[in-house]
Amino acid sequence: MLVIKEYRHGGGVIAPGLPGGGIEAGEEPATAAERELLEETGYRPSQLLAVGSAYANWGNQDNLVHYFVALGCARVGEQLLDVNEEIEVRLERVEDILQPGFFKQSFHLVNILLALPHLQLSNGQQPGPDAE
Repeated sequence: MLVIKEYRHGGGVIAPGLPGGGIEAGEEPATAAERELLEETGYRPSQLLAVGSAYANWGNQDNLVHYFVALGCARVGEQLLDVNEEIEVRLERVEDILQPGFFKQSFHLVNILLALPHLQLSNGQQPGPDAE
């Protein structure tokens, strides 16, 4: 699984996370997801699945977070980072990212939860009660 590691200003930490970003004016969420994946990692998916949307904090914000699973990713070029971005791209085993505490950001945790039916463990099984 592609995981990025970068400095998170709000938490003051360098932490693992998932690629993501904002939607530009007039852009569809899926288009933004694929663009952000390419910019942050240099990878492009063969298939992009929409797995849900949720309000970031509907108590005082009106923005939706759109969640996707990018399957069959292949490296097609270099990262296209902004001047102040430093993002390390890592390949991690699904088993490792499912460990408690690996991700500490709620958006990333929700994305993993929604992605679980589409993920595969290194032994070829899907995560769940039947997985070894």
